[in-house]
Amino acid sequence: WSPMNLMRVWSRGVEARITAKWTGGRARYTTTLRTNHVVSTDQQARTPDDASVGRQLIYVPMYSGQLSTAMERGHLSAMVTGIYTGYRYTSTDNRSYLTPFTVWNAQFSYVLKVAQRGDLVLDLRGDNLLAADYQVIADRPMPGRAYLVGITYRFKQRRTMP
Repeated sequence: WSPMNLMRVWSRGVEARITAKWTGGRARYTTTLRTNHVVSTDQQARTPDDASVGRQLIYVPMYSGQLSTAMERGHLSAMVTGIYTGYRYTSTDNRSYLTPFTVWNAQFSYVLKVAQRGDLVLDLRGDNLLAADYQVIADRPMPGRAYLVGITYRFKQRRTMP
């Protein structure tokens, strides 16, 4: 047995992140923008009529990014995030592709102090709030809007003296 899907690939790109933090009244705010430009190309033909050489690999977006804004005030926090995924090719000759999409998510958390050694965190999260119609893999639609509720007990670590 030997793998058949080995390829010689050249991957290069640029990632950037810009973060701004500020305080207004008793609240703290953070906004972060992340962007990615990735070029991943096949460098060697596997067959004589292979059209993949020099083309972007399938399912690897050339452009993607994320914008998030968060607010914290006391025990309450909220965050809104937009995630952009650019064109992704679905054929090695780059003739067929999936269209770009943006998904917006939001999360609200409240921390309850319940004991000296831990906190109870209550979460409410909404994913794909604008019900974007998108696919990560061809012909496999992703779910629409989703809501999640969570309760987490967070243990505090004891501080020990050296």
